[in-house]
Amino acid sequence: MYRKLLPPEDSDISKCLHNLIGILLEQNKTTEVENLVWNVVAEASQAPAETAPKFEARCSLLGESFYHAGQPVPAEPLCREWLRSAGARLDPSDEAVQNAAVCLASLLTDWAW
Repeated sequence: MYRKLLPPEDSDISKCLHNLIGILLEQNKTTEVENLVWNVVAEASQAPAETAPKFEARCSLLGESFYHAGQPVPAEPLCREWLRSAGARLDPSDEAVQNAAVCLASLLTDWAW
């Protein structure tokens, strides 16, 4: 149903993901939000290693979008998967790993308060 809002792979997915998340959150479509999150997370277990950066970018965009929309529950598994994936293929001092760790730490800190 919402798939038509997503662009082809070579276009700007960031804007479309933000639009999709906004629409789902405005309509209180919690089941659809949860399905979107778990579909993205499920991709991690099936994706080949060469697609890891794309997967991490999608987790980052979705996770941060949910986080900034005040939705920590769907953001948390996305930020964890982003950190897990980046940490598995990159050095811990790499900027991508550090960004994922900061995102998850910020989310958990804000959520706790």
